Amino acid sequence: VKPAVEPAKEVVVEVDADDISERLLKSIDDHLGERNKTELKRVDGFHPSYTNQCARYWVYLFRGVEVENTFAPQTHRIFDNGHAVHERIYSYLRAMNILESEEIPVSLDDPPISGTADGIINFDGK
Repeated sequence: VKPAVEPAKEVVVEVDADDISERLLKSIDDHLGERNKTELKRVDGFHPSYTNQCARYWVYLFRGVEVENTFAPQTHRIFDNGHAVHERIYSYLRAMNILESEEIPVSLDDPPISGTADGIINFDGK
């Protein structure tokens, strides 16, 4: 008696894991590189995140200047990790019902300073 269906033959495919890893990493890097775009930046006050900039750059920022972002893929990963940690901590504080407010605008008129505070929590009544 012959079986109705022949058993499948074993197919062996050799995979070069290093090559696949390198190609995947390059694809991710290329994707992250697409985030680099030219954009118009204009500020209405000094921002703490820009404190390392020279006076000339500040003049450009106050007047408005086109800036081309040239962040390396690794820098985008660092930013993404920071944003994810930020959101994770917010989620803990929200779940604990102690996060009163988040991303609160903070400004000063003279000298003009503006930015945001990460959040306000009410922990132990303080």
